[in-house]
Amino acid sequence: MSETFRFVITEHAAWRITERGRYRVFALPDGGQWLIRVNGCEVLSCPLLASGGEPRFDVFALPRPGMAGREAPELLSALTALGAVARFRTSDLWEATATAIIRQVVRAPHAKRLYRGFCQAHGQRVTHLNGEGYALFPTAETALGLHDEEVAAIFADPFLAEVAALLPQLDSLKRTLFYGAVRDAASGRRRTA
Repeated sequence: MSETFRFVITEHAAWRITERGRYRVFALPDGGQWLIRVNGCEVLSCPLLASGGEPRFDVFALPRPGMAGREAPELLSALTALGAVARFRTSDLWEATATAIIRQVVRAPHAKRLYRGFCQAHGQRVTHLNGEGYALFPTAETALGLHDEEVAAIFADPFLAEVAALLPQLDSLKRTLFYGAVRDAASGRRRTA
């Protein structure tokens, strides 16, 4: 982790809180698994299963060129005071898509409960460094194998089942385009050519 930052965004439901900070296990596309623990701006990254890479993150800082902040100067000031901020990417397309849909359907606290409940009920169990268990987000294949009643009990949006069926059929380029569109929709942005 060569970039420096003062704060790590950990709003995603996969982050867990402990007395030593926040942690998350990332499942990478090549099957690798990494434990990331964050305490302030200190980040510990540790491979749990061999991988060809590490979880990716982006670093942001405000103000950006052209940002006037006339509408919300207090907000701009508070965000600027944070300095450089990092956010780890969710590397699994299915997890990112399902999480974005969940967040749009229900309020944040309920979305976190739904996400974690789905992980506990159907996700792969991972034991990390201190022996604690962690449930990963279920794969699209696992979600497809669930009965409609099980899915409906966890998620209020039947669109997730359709997305789970669609993703394995997409080639790499279409998956990338779809992933970008979902990220844009989740962030409220609209992509233009």
